[in-house]
Amino acid sequence: MEKKNKSGIDLFKKYLKSTLLTECFFYVLLLKKLYISAQNKIRIRVLNQINASKPLITGHLDQKKL
Repeated sequence: MEKKNKSGIDLFKKYLKSTLLTECFFYVLLLKKLYISAQNKIRIRVLNQINASKPLITGHLDQKKL
């Protein structure tokens, strides 16, 4: 009877470890996804700022004609 109890407890411990590992794995994946999306948002902001600082080509052409 003692062996069955020990194996039951061991199985329960293994179950807890496996569920915690899978949960940690999914949290790591979620954090990675959030990090990548944050990087993309920063890139878009930087590109928008760079494009906003550049004068438009049509504006240059209109000024030269005048």
